[in-house]
Order: sequence, then structure tokens, then C-alpha cells
Amino acid sequence: MEDRSSNVVMIAEVRSGLTADDRRGSWALRQNGASMISSDVPVEEVVLKGGAPYALTPTKRIAINLQGEDGKASGGADVSPDGSFRVRSAAGGDMPPGKYKVSYTHYGLPGAKSGSTPPTKTVPATWEVTGTAKAFTLDIATGVSKK
Repeated sequence: MEDRSSNVVMIAEVRSGLTADDRRGSWALRQNGASMISSDVPVEEVVLKGGAPYALTPTKRIAINLQGEDGKASGGADVSPDGSFRVRSAAGGDMPPGKYKVSYTHYGLPGAKSGSTPPTKTVPATWEVTGTAKAFTLDIATGVSKK
């Protein structure tokens, strides 16, 4: 084959997501609007208890849920053992900007009955996710959240 590099185009795609539905690292998608820039925002930060970082033991788990005030958008996160979390939308991506009601469920607390679901606690303040407001702290001792 003769080298005709002035007439040859090569295209490659590298997918680096953790699952087949994770599109991070993809630059060439075969779908409508694939080249559009998303306005969705990563929502992440840390869980505290009484102002101090809260590390989970292997028998404990915290699930955080966000529900849009408009009732349309929702998302959730499981808190990592170091107390950090990153919320994913119900569609699996980042969260659309908006105001969210926040609740959490703390599993594996002492005295909990085996197989029972612990109560879900609602945080009094809403989280307003914007392009600049995307890091939130949740204190499970006081129920206070802040940016």
C-alpha cells in the first residue's frame, strides 16, 4: 500500500467510563446532540458528624437522595467509607441545575432491627445547584447542610 497520508483520515474512540452507560472520556458518540455541551453539574462533598469528618465503618451505610423542587429531577449517592460522596442523577450523569430537597438514610446504626429499614431524615434547607454551587456538606448530627 502506497502512503497517501494526505488523503487518509484515522478516527479512534477511547471510552474510559466505569460502566457501559458511563460516557466520560467519549468524544465521538453516535446519537443526536452528542456534541452539545451539558449544563449538568457534579454535586459532591463530604458528610460530617458534629462538625468533624464522618468515616463509615464496614457495617454502616448512608444513602443521600435529592429531589428537585419541580418534581422532575432526582438523584442519589452512597457515601464512601471516608465520608465523601458524589451525587448521580436518575439518568446516571451529573445533576441539572436547580433547587433540591435533600434526605438521607443511615443504615447499620446500633440498636437497629436486622432487616428493617431505618427512617429517612429530611434536611431542613434545600441545596441550590448552580455552575458555581456544587459542593455541599451534610452534618448528620445536626441535620444542617451548607455550601
